[in-house]
Amino acid sequence: MTALDPTTVLEYFRPAKMRAEHLEVLGRRHKPDLADWMEENYYLGKTTSRIKGTWKRSITPYWLPVLEWLTDITTRVIWVIAATQTAKSTILGGYFGYIIDTDPGPTRLVVPDEKISRKRIKKLRSSFKASKQILRHFRGNDINRFLIGETTELDNMIFTLGWPTAPDTLVDDTCRYGLYDEVEKWVQQLPEGGDPISELHSRFRTFYNVSKQVAFTSPGLKGSLTWRNVQRCQQWHVWIRCSFCLEYHIPRWHNVQLDRKPDGHFFEADTYERGGKAHYVCPHCKKRWSEYERWDAVTHFVACPDGLEVQTGGQISGPIEFSAYKAIHFPCLLVHPMFSTVDILAAEFIAAWKEKEQGNIDPYKTFRCNEEAEFWEQRQRQTDAAQVGTHRDQSYRLGQVPRGVQMVTVGTDVQADHVWMVVMGFGYRYERWLLWAGRIETGNTAKAENWQVVEDMLTVEWTSAVDPAILYRAARGAIDCRYQRAERDEESTVVYSFCLRFEEGVVMPVLGSGRDRMKDVAYRVSKPLAGSDLKRYLVNVDAYKDRLWNGLHDPERSPGPGYMHLPADIAVEVIDQLSSEEQVLNEGQWIWRLKHRGARNHLLDATVYADFAAEIGGVFTLRDVDFYKGLLTSRQRREIKNKNIDREDRKPGFLDGLPTL
Repeated sequence: MTALDPTTVLEYFRPAKMRAEHLEVLGRRHKPDLADWMEENYYLGKTTSRIKGTWKRSITPYWLPVLEWLTDITTRVIWVIAATQTAKSTILGGYFGYIIDTDPGPTRLVVPDEKISRKRIKKLRSSFKASKQILRHFRGNDINRFLIGETTELDNMIFTLGWPTAPDTLVDDTCRYGLYDEVEKWVQQLPEGGDPISELHSRFRTFYNVSKQVAFTSPGLKGSLTWRNVQRCQQWHVWIRCSFCLEYHIPRWHNVQLDRKPDGHFFEADTYERGGKAHYVCPHCKKRWSEYERWDAVTHFVACPDGLEVQTGGQISGPIEFSAYKAIHFPCLLVHPMFSTVDILAAEFIAAWKEKEQGNIDPYKTFRCNEEAEFWEQRQRQTDAAQVGTHRDQSYRLGQVPRGVQMVTVGTDVQADHVWMVVMGFGYRYERWLLWAGRIETGNTAKAENWQVVEDMLTVEWTSAVDPAILYRAARGAIDCRYQRAERDEESTVVYSFCLRFEEGVVMPVLGSGRDRMKDVAYRVSKPLAGSDLKRYLVNVDAYKDRLWNGLHDPERSPGPGYMHLPADIAVEVIDQLSSEEQVLNEGQWIWRLKHRGARNHLLDATVYADFAAEIGGVFTLRDVDFYKGLLTSRQRREIKNKNIDREDRKPGFLDGLPTL
């Protein structure tokens, strides 16, 4: 065998020369810091942002822990529970651009519905178009290649922008990144069963050890889909440092001190908004902070998990346990003063508080969720006939109008051959009185001629319990139009024709709907019917039953704002119907249902409609009775002289809630 020349062997096994693109693949990858990348490459939308140019960490420093979690190698799921206007969408868009440019992979960006997806795509286009680093990944630099509800292909990855019920959002395709916006507004359950978060989570198995699922949302009810997922995570909070004592604490709304009037009551909302009446107070040294001092405290923040504390000097009191699932809370008190101040927040709080005193809890709940970033705990509301019976008021009887009533409304629930009607009186700060309730026989309600008895009831004059010479007439009425429908055209029902007998807006057709469709919106207005100015209202009956519970079933409620009085001689049947439903938790939402099959709730529904009619009539703008005292006296004197005025030819109309003679 011939020996091989060593030189020949070396030449034979010499590796081929590598090109630059090969070296780039094999070389160590440099992954830039997310905050640095955003400050260089992520531009805020010109049409949607107050600040122009690239994102700056100095405006929202409290996001830095989240940016670190988004790029580490251990955190897999991140939930950010934040107040409104805390840059949630900006950070989510910046991270999306970072994925495209530095670490691409199959991505799903999921928003609540199609309408919001179109808004989100417009904002992303504006930001991506200004960034060369992102734009270069769109073929032909065509930023309009975004597709809504289906998959978009870039030069290095694919992504889907959709909503939970969009066809391509939950398809069984592998995914590495999941970006979820405002999850609290998502549907709680999919039509085919299951919830959207669980369905999305199952799509990450292929990329499990390198995946990221990120959800940014404002909170809602405890027990909701968001709340259940947040509870599975390690809870983190932002601690801020007092400039005076250098101690750290979690910013809470109860640290805000509101000045009061000499009588102990709060000022009006606009008084706080003008400034000088609301102050953030350090819970340690009790010093009042200016806005500058509040922002200085935020810039010296420390993120800390529950179970540990931030000590003087910024050290965390113990070791941090490892968790791949993290959740952090951002209240409104972390927001930069150019966007919100304690004075502005105090004005919002007072407006919500005054609504709460009048029996409308929704604005206060919204403040807790959207500003304090706290989940709202709604306890199951029980109804008890015995408790309702304690609301009997000995100062008036059925058919009488007691002192304090300024507006009268009528609610009507329609059945096949009869109607149930409730007459309600309303006064200052939403105090309520049931004036009359019962069943009226009409005959077939599908025939227009049988509705005269209903019209008579709507135009009847009610006698004052204080002075029999004073008479009241209904200012507004609301009639259920769901029961009777024409065979072909829903908008030509007998109820609609009946409402057109009255002046515009006096008697309104309503359709009752639950919280599952309406969320927390009290009502919606439909388009006017063809050929008339009549409007139909979709009413959230669950929301109005919440108000009714606050004023009628709450054992801690006493006569005054929001309270509901019952006449001394009220029938047991009425009390039973007002107590016929209970509140239950259904798929994360509290709804009202009959306690048992066969129970009658017609008067409860009619009460809801009367309550709705009062809101349309301006019940929350009523003034104290003393405000009307002189006006009523002069009105009575004028009408006593003309007591025999013929009013038979006049249509019943809105009488501004004032009594007539």
